[in-house]
Amino acid sequence: MRILVSNDDGIYSPGIAVLAEIASEFGSVRVVAPDVERSSAGHSITASRPLSYKPTRLAELTAYRVNGTPADCVSLGAYHWERVDIVLSGLNLGFNLGNSIWHSGTVAAAKQAALLGLRGVALSVPAGAESAADFEPLRGRLEVLDDARDGLLDAEEFRAEKLVARHLIGCAFIKFLDACRCNHIANAGV
Repeated sequence: MRILVSNDDGIYSPGIAVLAEIASEFGSVRVVAPDVERSSAGHSITASRPLSYKPTRLAELTAYRVNGTPADCVSLGAYHWERVDIVLSGLNLGFNLGNSIWHSGTVAAAKQAALLGLRGVALSVPAGAESAADFEPLRGRLEVLDDARDGLLDAEEFRAEKLVARHLIGCAFIKFLDACRCNHIANAGV
């Protein structure tokens, strides 16, 4: 699975690093994110000047920083990396709820994926998560959710883990795991 990861908090946000690391357990990951914070950029695109993107060190992942908006990042990432299976946007530092979805750059990146015919998921965490340590509870769920994805948990255990995970990282990530699980089953010929 080819997973494009973006956000609106910028390439150096701790949320994108954690999301990309977790996503790398499910496939090949490429990170394309704004060079600086672009929160509340909405679904704007850059039309008045050329965009540039530069390789950036982000753990062991392929990553690029772009001098544009989250929608620009998804467009560039999808264009330069053929056959993207899913776009994950986040982890946004602060929930995108209610009216905030209209100006959210995190949601805009997922919407841009949809406009390009790709699956897009926007993910948020409560405000105040500002360091890698704040995201440690997410890492602890990975092994159990990975077992769920691979069909090693029965249906009741899987439902229980889904409820816990919803509180940790939101409903959208569960949809992502379900998609991985369905793809895993389909690829196994079941």
